[in-house]
Amino acid sequence: REFLLASLAVAAVRIQPRLKNFVWLRPSLRKTPDELQRDFTSLRAAGIHGVIAEIYSGSEALFQSKRLPVRSPWLETAIPLAETAGLEMHAWMWSMPCTNPEVLQKHPDWYNVNARGESAADKPAYVPYYKFLDPARPEVREFVRDIVRELAAIPGLTGVHLDYIRQPSVAIGYDPTSRARFAQRSGVDPMMFSRQPKSERARLEADWLAFQQEQVTAIVQGVRDSMAATRPGLPLRAA
Repeated sequence: REFLLASLAVAAVRIQPRLKNFVWLRPSLRKTPDELQRDFTSLRAAGIHGVIAEIYSGSEALFQSKRLPVRSPWLETAIPLAETAGLEMHAWMWSMPCTNPEVLQKHPDWYNVNARGESAADKPAYVPYYKFLDPARPEVREFVRDIVRELAAIPGLTGVHLDYIRQPSVAIGYDPTSRARFAQRSGVDPMMFSRQPKSERARLEADWLAFQQEQVTAIVQGVRDSMAATRPGLPLRAA
């Protein structure tokens, strides 16, 4: 019996997935490659297995992008240094908030609209950088997908992390296109819920929430498919 229990315990240990320790990193562009190498070596010595580095925070890229304004090719410099230290390197990017001046100027229609008809480009919720794009727009889905496709093509990158892949927790998504699509699906413009019988409002509001969730899911599905075509097997994570 003791032998059986011991054997089962060993088997359980063997099938447990190996956990990895990662750290979040906002890169300092002041550090030299030698300083960065020392940091990475220290992290690995401390039991860290990988770095999740913020390389796009809604405006400028810290990698060689053809889609975004480039502040620094930090990622391409850091990846071989991380490899030398024995660390994985994951790219952490913002998904829906976009403070890129070119996008704000040329594509104000890409931004989400709240229930008062105000655009997130001009009236962001909560904090100034909450300029959330509208996930229902095909152009927005292509924009996010193209950024990820660029990242997936960088040699040595071991993962992509989508941050802010969601809607802010306010009444949002009331652009004309989304309203028309939902009205075609449900028979009711979401701006007109208050005029519906009380018995119908809960059902409509739940359907409207599900519709909004589907738009975000569609972006993730597009990103996943793009990554699979560019780098099959590259891990994709989100928050």
